[in-house]
Amino acid sequence: MTDGIEAVPYRKAPDVLNGLVAGEIDAGFVWCPSAGYFNKQKLESNYTITPIEQRWQFGSSIGLQKKNGALRDQLNILIDTLAPQFDTLMNKYGFPTGVALLLAPAKSAQMNQAQAALPDAATESNGSAAAEKATEPQPAVDHAKGNSMFNNYCSHCHGPDAMTGEKRQNLRNQSKKYGERMNEIFATTLANGRLSKGMPKWVGVISDEEIATIKAYLDTVQEK
Repeated sequence: MTDGIEAVPYRKAPDVLNGLVAGEIDAGFVWCPSAGYFNKQKLESNYTITPIEQRWQFGSSIGLQKKNGALRDQLNILIDTLAPQFDTLMNKYGFPTGVALLLAPAKSAQMNQAQAALPDAATESNGSAAAEKATEPQPAVDHAKGNSMFNNYCSHCHGPDAMTGEKRQNLRNQSKKYGERMNEIFATTLANGRLSKGMPKWVGVISDEEIATIKAYLDTVQEK
């Protein structure tokens, strides 16, 4: 619960839309194409789908080797030529195309509860201050609660219980990987995201208390 708003995680996009229909939630965050398609095909366009600001948008691209410059140019021309057809298809399948809504940063009433695990923006620019704050005594770990929150918010990329075969997404090796900088890296990543790698910002999206609980859980599953 953050400022009177309770986050209700769903595994699949249709579940979010069905949650709206059932009155379980008042609003949902879903990948725009999925939301638009489901709304048009299954819900007769009864709901408004609003795109949100750039930091929550992830573009796609076609990767080519440097030696394939000619093919790159051909593809760019083809994409420009087919643009009108793209617009027609987007309309056909209900993809939202309106102006993106700018989201204001959330102001959590629990700002100070997670500072032992999460340095604030002012300390992020100062490595020593961030490290000092991150090494303050941690509250008692509610392992089950932290595990549940992690699986709700993080498991779709980092695996259930933080277990995944993808080395770059493995969060159980953070202590070995970063050593004493683990807390600092965790704080900076959640505050700024790694948008180029598909990692959004989480500070202001979920509460500081939830972030601290997830961090405390991750501390208990680090590989030795």
